[in-house]
Amino acid sequence: AIKRLAQGTAHNRIALHGLGGSGKTQIALEFVYRCASERDCDVYWVHGGGVQKFREGFTAIAQHVRIPLPGAETDQEGFLLNIRRWFEGLASGDWILVIDNAD
Repeated sequence: AIKRLAQGTAHNRIALHGLGGSGKTQIALEFVYRCASERDCDVYWVHGGGVQKFREGFTAIAQHVRIPLPGAETDQEGFLLNIRRWFEGLASGDWILVIDNAD
């Protein structure tokens, strides 16, 4: 099932949920492919199936866009806030963030 979240805000949020193996990732891939082919946008894909994979995904984004990485494990919250601010500072529609397999 697809559910649109936070309508009326600067950014659209869509949640795709269902049983494992029902094709959610394939639907997300098709959505991203269609959106990216219609307009010029950046796509960021993060695996949300665990804290370590989630952190690795956002670390890779930070490295790609040159956001400073945290010096210590205790600064992870500040690190994620910096990435959030970076995404919020981008123009609406210029990017798509997919968090795949987020339970």
